[in-house]
Amino acid sequence: MASSLASPPSNLQLQSPLFSILPGEIRNDIFELALMQDEDRAESYPEDSYWYRPGFSGPLKGSSALLRTCRLAYKEGQKVFLRHLEWAFWFGMLV
Repeated sequence: MASSLASPPSNLQLQSPLFSILPGEIRNDIFELALMQDEDRAESYPEDSYWYRPGFSGPLKGSSALLRTCRLAYKEGQKVFLRHLEWAFWFGMLV
């Protein structure tokens, strides 16, 4: 029964130049650029709002679609994605 829970081995994607030709350092740079978060200009905070602060004028949005393309991309890219994920917390009472 335990063997049925194990995930199948990953396809090494040897036909893909991303994994067969490019070294890991360059792949990490690609993942970093593709997965970085950016401020959503369509939902910018008003400057007098509780959430606005210099350098953070709107919610950060990112896409993890690249990580869903294959298991190997997920395995390599998730570390880059999580390392650069920025969280914002506001403490206090909203009046």
